[in-house]
Amino acid sequence: MATIAVTARASSTSDTDVYTFSTQAIGTADGTRYVLVGAATRGLAAPFTISGITIGGSAATQHVLSEVTNTNLCCIYGLAVPTGTTTEVIVTFTAAVARCQIIVATITGGINSASF
Repeated sequence: MATIAVTARASSTSDTDVYTFSTQAIGTADGTRYVLVGAATRGLAAPFTISGITIGGSAATQHVLSEVTNTNLCCIYGLAVPTGTTTEVIVTFTAAVARCQIIVATITGGINSASF
């Protein structure tokens, strides 16, 4: 049976296009672990969207995107990460945005990421 757990939360008050969140907890290493990262922001003056999220240096897959053009954006990205207990999360937007918040969760115990 799959188990989901929230493992970290972080935020930045900077207004920029790239946010780096170092040393984010991802729980105990597990060969079945799938890491999810939710990100949220609001736009500044320029049009923007999300370019992507990397987890531990690897590009994650976008599963959910909700945006109001040039206003607010939230998304969920995921990646299988079977090793390690912490990771770096980098969130990149197409233009500078006003602040960024993330939440990190893990799913273990058998998930088919293709079902997202």
